[in-house]
Amino acid sequence: MKHKFNIPSKINVGFQNRQDTYTGKLAFVVYTDDKGVLRKERSWNGWRDNKIDPEEFENVPTDGFVLNKKTGDYRGSWNGRQAWIRIYDPRGFEFEIDVNNLVFILEECSSIKGKGLEGEFVYAWAGAQLLLLPVSSQEYKDSIEFKTACKNKVKKADIKEGFCFLTKSNEEVMYLGRLPYWSWQSKDNIDTFKSQNQHIFVRLNENEDKYLVEKGFTNILAKAGNEPSAAFADLFEEYMKSEFGSAPIKLTTKKAKPTTSNWFHRTFIEQDGKYHGVTEQSIGWGNNHKINLEMVKNPVIVQIGKSVDVPSSYSAGTTILPKPPNEYNVVSLFVVNEHNKKIKVGS
Repeated sequence: MKHKFNIPSKINVGFQNRQDTYTGKLAFVVYTDDKGVLRKERSWNGWRDNKIDPEEFENVPTDGFVLNKKTGDYRGSWNGRQAWIRIYDPRGFEFEIDVNNLVFILEECSSIKGKGLEGEFVYAWAGAQLLLLPVSSQEYKDSIEFKTACKNKVKKADIKEGFCFLTKSNEEVMYLGRLPYWSWQSKDNIDTFKSQNQHIFVRLNENEDKYLVEKGFTNILAKAGNEPSAAFADLFEEYMKSEFGSAPIKLTTKKAKPTTSNWFHRTFIEQDGKYHGVTEQSIGWGNNHKINLEMVKNPVIVQIGKSVDVPSSYSAGTTILPKPPNEYNVVSLFVVNEHNKKIKVGS
């Protein structure tokens, strides 16, 4: 399910008397959420005419909506507003949607001259944005499926390896288990690459952050199926071989350009088997700077130690940096795990 919108059971409609509408009334449509909170209540009450009683309607599939006209987007005006499209609701008022919503509607159904938009629609929200959603669209079907799934509350006992779930962010994820998670952790200015057991979920939609890492299950909203996924074994193995699931076994380096402009945080000077990390902008003659002393406690743990303040009277000609910058072996430092995955130190 890629697109899931909020489709409330009821809508609340406030009005203004407007002569530039067919009905004489322009509406501001909001809804009451599952916790009984009227969304955008302050803006809604500030906009509507208190002399006109608001109305509440069931948000059920309804036909008879008609395109009215475009408003806003005035050229040449310093205070012109975004273009909006007026829509007539057959219950006797007009409201506005944005152009993107109109394009989506016309991709899904036809607008018949003199008869309006073909098919049934409901009101939906994408975050705070109101949408008129065609019932014939896949987005409507996905949204209803998601709403139904959310009624089935997830218990801790329901979260088992290989099963799929929906998060509060409407993401579909698969639970891989409580597994080691290797990452950089910082405490008292010391960065350490180490693992902690975490609940690992893999995101099933396309996302740069493939894994969802949780301490508990408070972010899990609903089940997304009643059977374990056939893809579990492959995705579990992929995680265990990744930079997050596999323990590091050695350090390796990659040559970096020995110029001051490239000496930033997490670029290292290699000297006699030890590495000095440059932490502030660049090293230059007479500049203030800090260095980090890197230490390896054993083959699988790397720590970047506390910063050392260098007084302004010091320069790159001191015992700390006795040679000009371009005479050092400047490297990027990596931790390598047992599956040959490289993790940049400090990244």
